[in-house]
Amino acid sequence: MSESFEQQRLGATLRACRALRHEFATPLSAAVLHLELARRAVLRADGDIPEKLRAGLETGRKQLDEAVLLLDGFSAIGGAHEGEPGLLDFAALVSRVARALRPELEHRGLLLRIGGPSQGIFVDGFEDEIERATREVFLTAARWAGPGEGLVEIAASGSMASFFVRVALADARPGEALFRARSRPGADLGPWLARWAFEAHGGRLEGREDATHLTVTATLPQVAPG
Repeated sequence: MSESFEQQRLGATLRACRALRHEFATPLSAAVLHLELARRAVLRADGDIPEKLRAGLETGRKQLDEAVLLLDGFSAIGGAHEGEPGLLDFAALVSRVARALRPELEHRGLLLRIGGPSQGIFVDGFEDEIERATREVFLTAARWAGPGEGLVEIAASGSMASFFVRVALADARPGEALFRARSRPGADLGPWLARWAFEAHGGRLEGREDATHLTVTATLPQVAPG
């Protein structure tokens, strides 16, 4: 069977991401090397070095580190699955991820209460991609949460399967930073890639906040089993 237009377009896009990652890596690696050599030379210098120059070199190094991190986004998207997705139980997947993360989240002081069905809500997708993205939904909420109880609710409504994580906010509100790379310590590209994964499966990943709480909601199109 010949590939559809959408499959051909997706394949071309993923190959372009892989190629761009390679093309960006070469000049960035050279820039990182030369900036680091300049920074070390300034640190060894005997004469007076203007503080602005020192600060500028340090800022440049940090910004290049950020750019190198973003290359991992090209790698992740370029390595995404092609072909036909499979049927999977989304409710069971979310429940499994929540249970696996419970000790880590409790260590942070976040106690999860899980509601809704633990199986029987089906979606089409690539299980490893959805599982990684689901795990990141929990961690994204937890990075902004204060200690206390969090609520997880798994549901199916109309044509959509969904779950949300609701937590009490700690000392900051995420706003537009919720799904940005490195928005919180330890986040790296996780929140950004999680949103991409849900959107690439035809769903959404959204955040909503009020004065005291943050709710992160993930949705995917629901399908009938069999």
